[in-house]
Amino acid sequence: MAELSRVGDDHRIRVSTPTRVRTGDGERAVVVVALSARSALLLAQEPIGQVGRTLDLLLPGMGGADLEITAGIARIDQVKEGSAVAVQFMIADPSLRRAISDLLALLLAGNGGGTRRHPRVIYDVKIRLGSDAEAVGRLEELSLSGASVRVGTRLQPDDPVILRIPLIRSGTTMRVIGRVVSQRPALDGGLHTGVSFDTLDDRTRTELSTLLADLMSR
Repeated sequence: MAELSRVGDDHRIRVSTPTRVRTGDGERAVVVVALSARSALLLAQEPIGQVGRTLDLLLPGMGGADLEITAGIARIDQVKEGSAVAVQFMIADPSLRRAISDLLALLLAGNGGGTRRHPRVIYDVKIRLGSDAEAVGRLEELSLSGASVRVGTRLQPDDPVILRIPLIRSGTTMRVIGRVVSQRPALDGGLHTGVSFDTLDDRTRTELSTLLADLMSR
């Protein structure tokens, strides 16, 4: 059984938005747990279709009216919370594309519907850790205030960490300093490690903001 946090490989914002989908069998309640300009990851407690079938996803719009998006089911994984359903949007209307972009911009500026200060963007990439970049880890999620990293070493709360994160535009890396806030075992090996960033200087904050924007536009 897969881990919900490891399902899908698109660059999506982590959210937690209860909504519904319309299928050939009627409406079903779902929770949108991740969202990008071209796809979404849904958590469903009952079947909503098979791979290759289509559905209509309803998302909250900026003006209060729902956005109705036709999407194809690309993947279904069983997780402990239910079924994780990855869908790919089928959008031809430019106004609907703009509405989704506006929604994503609002989520990036806000809290993503959860309890964190900034929403998290999925960024599954190898990174270097440590003062001399001596350790290798796997970045899982990234925000303006912290990150989730998979490492193989047990760390203590408040331990300082230095992350070297690959940048898309330049092909170089950025250096971010933070502290460990949590650690828990991953189902398929390693330790999920929550990192809270120290106060960012203007340059680092700009680089990080640009990276998050680049991830959402890919």
